[in-house]
Amino acid sequence: MLENHLGQQSFAELQQEIQDSHELIRADLVKNKFTTQTAIQRELETIRLMQNCKGAVEAIAFPTELQHHLAEANTLTKGQQQAIELSALSRDRILAWQGVAGSGKTYSLKLFSELATQKGYTVRGFAPSAEAAHEVATATHVPSDTVASLLVQDASDSPKPQTIWIVDKAGLLSAKDAHQQPQKRQG
Repeated sequence: MLENHLGQQSFAELQQEIQDSHELIRADLVKNKFTTQTAIQRELETIRLMQNCKGAVEAIAFPTELQHHLAEANTLTKGQQQAIELSALSRDRILAWQGVAGSGKTYSLKLFSELATQKGYTVRGFAPSAEAAHEVATATHVPSDTVASLLVQDASDSPKPQTIWIVDKAGLLSAKDAHQQPQKRQG
């Protein structure tokens, strides 16, 4: 009813439709927040996908190589250094960095991308918007595009094994796009 009669229902009809729905699940009794079976399944599948990506790849660098690379960038904060170390030494296929605006994430990504490129990896950047993708490309010197452009690419365009995807501003992605992006990576 909701999708076929948008703007034509009364408030009472909407309330009744919500109560009768088998897809909607009340997520918060006090604030009348709802979710759907589909959203919960997508979240569970995303978690499963991320768990399956743990220990799935080789580390990009050895600790000694990483220390040499980081020594050249003596202006890093402890947090920036830890983020680069995590990414370069991890065996997990999917990693996330979180930090406040202005904390140096983009600069750290630039240094990480340089290391990965030196080690023979191809690095590509993605972001939710064209403007954000342009900012990533400019700041990191990594070819970047929108996540939407990635999601519409043919399966034949799947990346080579030694390709790293950097997704900037991933928190702005819809749950659906955030779920599809790692699936696209696996081919």
